[in-house]
Amino acid sequence: LAAICQDLSSGKFGPAGPTSVISNFSFLGDEEFFKSNIRANPSLDALGCLGDLGWYNTRFALFCFGWELPATASGIIHVERDGVPMDMSCTLTWPADKTEKSAGGLPLVRSTTFRCSFLHISQQYAIVAGPDATMRLDDFVIAKSNKETFWQDTTKVEWQNDDDGTAITTTDKTYTVGSCRQESQLWHNFRNCVNATKGGAAVNFWPGVALATQLCMDALLASGREGGATKQVDPENLMESFVQSWP
Repeated sequence: LAAICQDLSSGKFGPAGPTSVISNFSFLGDEEFFKSNIRANPSLDALGCLGDLGWYNTRFALFCFGWELPATASGIIHVERDGVPMDMSCTLTWPADKTEKSAGGLPLVRSTTFRCSFLHISQQYAIVAGPDATMRLDDFVIAKSNKETFWQDTTKVEWQNDDDGTAITTTDKTYTVGSCRQESQLWHNFRNCVNATKGGAAVNFWPGVALATQLCMDALLASGREGGATKQVDPENLMESFVQSWP
């Protein structure tokens, strides 16, 4: 994440950085999964695919946009079982006062759109874009390899027309980093938080990120329950109250 953060802040995506994140995190549940897994049980985890898979989509978008909370949420529940979302499409949109203008003078509003599903073949890709560049990750949750992972940037796209039709050429660069397992990093971060608390230090960052993610989950689920109606994220200003409580 540190290497990706450096890439996102390099200026190559545009003056205000990336403005779009599109992602998909899905896997195909089997009969046993739907029968016994807590993520398909309304009395144990009523958020279903949104709370399980969509958490990662949302967290990645928050990361790309500097951990700022989005303004609105809209979600469509395509399939549900016993009231639990099994397949869902979601959009989060950030405040308009942090936009840049396109070449045509139109605002480029920051947003993320993602799919999370227990009904499709395994997918975990993310595409981050701005006016001047795109970044693609094919394994933004669980690395495909234990040894290394990579992402690809595209910084130039040219369309050429000739007698044979249209050809598209791109300027691409692949970045490779060493092994980093999100499962182990999770416990490393948890350990660091516990040690900091034991030492008397305030631990605010990760609890704040968790709250921001959950506020997005709540708004998306509320929207899905109302057929995709646009919902305000954090209408009770819980994040502001949390920040004000910091020592």
